[in-house]
Amino acid sequence: MEIFGLLVILIQILFAVHVVRSGRPFFWIFVIVFVPLLGCAIYFVVAVLPDMTQTRTAHRAAAGMVRAVDPGRDRRRLEDAFETADTVDNRRALADLYIDGGEPLKAIELYEGALVGVHRDDPVLLYGLARAQFAGGAHEIAAATLERLRAANPHYDMPAADLLLARALEASGRNNEAAARYADAIARFPGAEARSRFGVFLKRLGRNEEGDAMLQEVVRGYERSGRPFRRNQREWYDLARRHLG
Repeated sequence: MEIFGLLVILIQILFAVHVVRSGRPFFWIFVIVFVPLLGCAIYFVVAVLPDMTQTRTAHRAAAGMVRAVDPGRDRRRLEDAFETADTVDNRRALADLYIDGGEPLKAIELYEGALVGVHRDDPVLLYGLARAQFAGGAHEIAAATLERLRAANPHYDMPAADLLLARALEASGRNNEAAARYADAIARFPGAEARSRFGVFLKRLGRNEEGDAMLQEVVRGYERSGRPFRRNQREWYDLARRHLG
């Protein structure tokens, strides 16, 4: 038991030194010292493991652990960055966080403030604004923003914007236009989302045979695919399964 206690203390010392040398926030030292076992385990996954492996999987795990320990960390960091420098990139990053956090009105304000001057017709910013408008329930306005994006950037290839336009038109009751946009989107959109959404849309219109064929294609493709594809596409497989039959 004494050996185990000494080992824990040694690990705490090593991790505390790692905190200082890597320039990480000092609150990690309090976590390591006052919650020895759990604190050391969390710090290992969040900080030490990514430094050792530098893999995408490790970084994703680390990010998840950071969010669990300090869920407001990303928001504070992005808000501080925006207050320090009101740049287009900082506005966009913070706006996207607001969208994902269920605060679309704040995101709209940020995007509208960025769409000025040389950035007035920037396709990435217009797509972000449309995402925020759609998330806030302003479907007609979102469709108009996406149509503006297409008109101002006719050669810019953004399948995600095409799919969002189809969804905005559908939510606005413009079914014929939505069907045409969905047909365009599935030809170029990677993954199964466009096909799953289009299949559900067709069934809602009463075009059950076409809708089921689309959804069955999603299910078959998923079940024949490898694990990496399945990991990223499970949501759309589940959507297709729920609406089949």
